[in-house]
Amino acid sequence: MKVDDALMFLREHQPMPSDEFLTEELLKKYDEVRAYFYVNIDKRCIPLFLNSFGFIDGYGVYQLVEDVILLYDPVDVIPYLKEALSSDIYSIRYWCLQIASSFPSEDLLLPVNNILMNDDFDLKYCALAFFEVLNSPLSIDLIEGFTFYEKNNELLEYAYKVLSSMSS
Repeated sequence: MKVDDALMFLREHQPMPSDEFLTEELLKKYDEVRAYFYVNIDKRCIPLFLNSFGFIDGYGVYQLVEDVILLYDPVDVIPYLKEALSSDIYSIRYWCLQIASSFPSEDLLLPVNNILMNDDFDLKYCALAFFEVLNSPLSIDLIEGFTFYEKNNELLEYAYKVLSSMSS
């Protein structure tokens, strides 16, 4: 595989199809591209991977993308994460939120807070986990604000747990 071919594959799959339409051949190629960039560092793959996540989990391959992203310096990843966290595509927000917890930065506060205020249970839970890892005074303010309007008891319980762990 050549770098231009791997980058072109990712450019053509922004995002990958939903799992129900994901062929074995396409998934195999995606995994080959992922493995290629795991051993052939090239920053150009960062935004392409972050915007490649199709709906559901790519039969377990999407979670392996984080291993590639972790090879890069946060200064190279965070601007692309910030953008991807604001995507209109649920699966991109979901997987990038998972990755964001490995790159805790106050630069991600606004898009993560937007997710916390507007999205579904799973994304809100992941957003709270990000704030817990970030452990910033600004996170405390945002979580406290969240507790005023959130109605889901499980999310509220987790939010209070996060606040408690940050204040101790």
